[in-house]
Amino acid sequence: MQMHGRIRGFAGVLLVVLAPYAAHAQIRFEAVGARALGMSGAFVAVADDPSAVFWNPAALVNGAPAALTIGLDRFQFRKQTDPAALGGGDSSSEYFAFGSWPLGLSYGHFSASGVRRPGDLQAVAESVSIHQIGFSVLQTLLDGDIRGERATLTGGATIKYVRGTAGTSALLAESSLEEALDAARDQTGDTKNAIDVDVGLLADFGRVRAGLTLKNLTSPAFPTIAGSEIRLPRLARLGLSAEVAAGLTLAIDVDLDTADPLVGHRQVIALGGETRPSARVAVRGGVRWQPSGEHQPVGSLGGSLCFRQGLWIDGYVAFGRSHDQGFGIALRGGFF
Repeated sequence: MQMHGRIRGFAGVLLVVLAPYAAHAQIRFEAVGARALGMSGAFVAVADDPSAVFWNPAALVNGAPAALTIGLDRFQFRKQTDPAALGGGDSSSEYFAFGSWPLGLSYGHFSASGVRRPGDLQAVAESVSIHQIGFSVLQTLLDGDIRGERATLTGGATIKYVRGTAGTSALLAESSLEEALDAARDQTGDTKNAIDVDVGLLADFGRVRAGLTLKNLTSPAFPTIAGSEIRLPRLARLGLSAEVAAGLTLAIDVDLDTADPLVGHRQVIALGGETRPSARVAVRGGVRWQPSGEHQPVGSLGGSLCFRQGLWIDGYVAFGRSHDQGFGIALRGGFF
């Protein structure tokens, strides 16, 4: 009874926050996955499709025995035709992922650009473009009963071969945000190859799950033509999800760090929900924001349609008060 009371309380808070209130986009975990971004990034404990290889590799244990997903995502921060200013930027991703219970394979192309001020220096436009090939493995660590309920703890890791470039450009007078970002993308340094690792844990208590993901453990850096470098920082995120009713899942994710490679210090809290009104339709929504800083929250709405047995089309749109907006689409299928 105490557990059910906690779940109801969690659901009530989440439903209040999910009222049409919009959240700010991040160039962080929120880079890939139409289902994940349809829930505004509250996905570390939810991930049960092949995109788990990017969000929490341990969560592949909850997916189909064999499944794949292909998708793309786009996002812009601030209006691109406005003068270049701190906080403006954009991001994009194209990805493929195959997942099974013991293994996962993935490819992704991720790019991000933004305007920031390095220390006390003049603001600059920076960009980073990364191609990565990943191999994921997972292993059950604990499997037992807690008060009559089955509980499991699974660990997973994605080993990534990363090939990337970084660019930088001074801001010119009267240049628009779009022009500044294009200049940074056109002035890149040498291509660098690296090996990186993401790791994840998933504790499954039936209707309640908790996940932890650590990304970019080797923190690879990519040189610019200016002699500086853009480093992918180590990221950590904690997630909690609860199935509060049949077909209704609510989730919360919280960053455990504040580093951002292009914009500086920021921390994200994401709340999301997903429900299945029928066997062939799913709808979801969410909101994410930063507890501190000037950035406005960003909200998202998404859905999925099963057009053939085992095959789904996922999509979402995101929107914010500072002309932040994005969209994504994916094809997802399970084979068994």
